[in-house]
Amino acid sequence: MSVPPYLHFTQIGDPVLRQVAEEVPVERIGTVEIDQIVERMVKVLRHYDCVGVAAPQVGIPLRIIVMEFREGKQEQFKPEIYAARKMSTLPLTVFINPELEISSSALNKHPEGCMSVRGYSAEVERYDKVRIRGIGKLGTPAELELEGWNARIAQHEMDHLNGMIYVDRMDVSTFNCLSWQQINAAEGRSAIWFHKQPANLYKSIIGTRRSLSTSLPAGQSFRKWYQQLWTTERTNLPPYSHFTQIGDPVLRQQAAAVPVELIESPEIEAIVEQMVKVLRKYNCVGIAAPQIGVSLRIIAMEFKKSLQKEMPEAVYQSRQMSELPLTVLINPVLTVTNYAKLKHPEGCMSVRGFSADVERFEGVKLSGLDTSSKQKDHEFSGWNARIAQHEMDHLDGKLYTDQMDRSTFSCTCWEAVNTKSGRVEIPFYK
Repeated sequence: MSVPPYLHFTQIGDPVLRQVAEEVPVERIGTVEIDQIVERMVKVLRHYDCVGVAAPQVGIPLRIIVMEFREGKQEQFKPEIYAARKMSTLPLTVFINPELEISSSALNKHPEGCMSVRGYSAEVERYDKVRIRGIGKLGTPAELELEGWNARIAQHEMDHLNGMIYVDRMDVSTFNCLSWQQINAAEGRSAIWFHKQPANLYKSIIGTRRSLSTSLPAGQSFRKWYQQLWTTERTNLPPYSHFTQIGDPVLRQQAAAVPVELIESPEIEAIVEQMVKVLRKYNCVGIAAPQIGVSLRIIAMEFKKSLQKEMPEAVYQSRQMSELPLTVLINPVLTVTNYAKLKHPEGCMSVRGFSADVERFEGVKLSGLDTSSKQKDHEFSGWNARIAQHEMDHLDGKLYTDQMDRSTFSCTCWEAVNTKSGRVEIPFYK
């Protein structure tokens, strides 16, 4: 088992990332212990080819940050992005016990990622100019004026010292999986790597382009409309055999109602069959059609009795879980029957590898049509009501991340990442 300072990045969910880091006593600055921590931070920074590391990210709750935007990194960005984000070279810089001062009230909003929230990014608003002061590695005072992207790096790393992560500040509607296009193109055969990802992993993969429509135009056949839900250069078309990931536009669309006269058509039957197949393949409890790339108002839910054996009895009882036979609803409508709210951890196969606490109504009713076009009404309470609300959100272009308690957002395998020195992967396939 590895011990701090790690050679990998701690992941969100690790308590060290939510602590306010302690100041380094002046008498310890320049000691072998602190020098070794700084050396490890620089090694991790360069090993992962990133631009900043805070000591908590290698498991050390001390107020130390390291930043570097090296020569040559410009080549990783398109010229227009490099210019728009006001990027520039920043030599290796170490600050111990840093303090940050805002130099300008001007703000800019750009996509931002974090090695402690591996594989995801979101737009974050930051101040354009800052001044950072602290003590250099050798114990001498240091001060730096930063602007644009380098000012963003400094603010990001300072947040880490105060137990904050960019997800606390992000525009939730922009939160996305960086590789959602590659996941679709590779039919889900991808993963999040917590160790250094293989270079040019996706170089040979052709991206997928999608042009979505949310309603059936008058006079157009279902088959033609269905085919026009996407355009692609590849043969792996929806309905997929994997879950689409956050960032895919299909998950932010208002899904279209299925025309009643087409509910029993072969096309809809095939979509439902694929949804159930994927639901059971991944051993989960709910799926909405957009999660397999189809922007239609169809959901499927199932809570097998065997799932009870996979969790502690106390958890099963406290979350009011119960068996739910396979239930498929087309064009469902949700009505709240119990306005009391329950807050429990919730995950999603379209935000693979993460979970957070979410408040949901305790009781709901779903009304819709089954695959035989018959009207069905179902009342749910507890966990099954949560499943219903979660899947209905998908039909309205929402994900649980939009309403989660951000302070509880965590990587479900953060402990394994530490135990296995970062040699962990979260696959998008099964």
